[in-house]
Amino acid sequence: MTAILACLVIGWTPVAADGLVCVKEMEIADLPPGGTAFFANAETKITTADGAIYCAYLDAERNVRVRKKSADGEISDGFVHGPVANDPYHMAPVIGVDGAGHIHITGGMHDSQEWRYFISTEPGKIDAFERQEPGSNQYPPGEFVTYPEFTTDRKGYLYVSSRQGTKNPMLLGGSVARYDHETKTWTSLGAKVGRWHWVVHHAEPHYYQRWFMRMHFDAGNTLHLAWKVNAVGLAPNFGDGSHIMYAALPDGETTWRRADGAEAVGLPLTIGNASLVVQDLDGPELVLYGIGVAPDGRPAINFRDARGQQAEGKDKGRIVKWDGEAWRQLEFPREVVIPTLLMADGGGTLFTHGPGGYVVYLSEDGGETWEVTQIPYDREYADYHSFDYRHFVETGEARLAAFFGDEGAIEVWTVRRVEE
Repeated sequence: MTAILACLVIGWTPVAADGLVCVKEMEIADLPPGGTAFFANAETKITTADGAIYCAYLDAERNVRVRKKSADGEISDGFVHGPVANDPYHMAPVIGVDGAGHIHITGGMHDSQEWRYFISTEPGKIDAFERQEPGSNQYPPGEFVTYPEFTTDRKGYLYVSSRQGTKNPMLLGGSVARYDHETKTWTSLGAKVGRWHWVVHHAEPHYYQRWFMRMHFDAGNTLHLAWKVNAVGLAPNFGDGSHIMYAALPDGETTWRRADGAEAVGLPLTIGNASLVVQDLDGPELVLYGIGVAPDGRPAINFRDARGQQAEGKDKGRIVKWDGEAWRQLEFPREVVIPTLLMADGGGTLFTHGPGGYVVYLSEDGGETWEVTQIPYDREYADYHSFDYRHFVETGEARLAAFFGDEGAIEVWTVRRVEE
């Protein structure tokens, strides 16, 4: 039986209900109305470090900025760079914090051959950022970079994933790199192929096209990686995927492994040497949303099949978990057709939400049962969301930034449990 747990707020004052509390942390309300597309295709726009919340965004002039709420509640705002090109769906920035407390921001470079990569000059400060230039140790590996995303491992090291390569000729792959905040250097986890550093790639006519790579570090600091591949060429659907794949990299090792523990021989990872989660060669219409790890240490992956499994169109969104032999579909409440995004905390609690983001779901038993929670946003229907993966892993508190395109606003909320 699914428990319905409502979160209520009076103004910005949190009121606990059934052991949960929803807190509105801050909002950014001076964005261009109708600018929803400038928040798309970038998931890690919010992060928390040392008690401070950081949210990266584009202002009305398309400047990259960051809003900060300090641990003592003070709100501040900083300019990073801009304006970026007037190129919807391709310019949203992402943000991460390294182990020394320096803030990293990148994005707005779909029209560039080089990284547009900025690091704060002081830890925890957003008033000055330094652009990293090619040749610098702090400049991430690769070029022709698009769709970057950040994550942080259990030891405090920062990682960035991205798509690298060109569409003409069709040479596109996925990259992951690790930043050492002590030596201030980047290391690629993939193979150098020409100008690129690919963890994931497919030679023509099979190729990695879209930007969907998702990363999660479990309690043992193993990196779990999921990605989406379009391996049927440009037609019939250039955007969606034919395969969703999985591999894991144990802490301290250089050899990736399949879901069954066998070595994924060679790099880059492909549909031939990594683990197949699901495939659709007829559409293709697969969309990858997220990855987490359940309490038993096994990965869970959230994706959408646009056609669904049921005649009435339900069951389009699915969460599957590796059971030791195969990917098993988890039961999921069907109040919402499509669960979107997925993250897991340090103990394996899973968190996801449905379209609009009002209804969110938590599972403490690896997706066998779910609690349903409602977030009372001040505005109607959020177009996009960003999850604070780092904060959830470290604290078990689900924090997200909701983007409301019609109003040109962002609301940042935290869902947490209160002690009985």
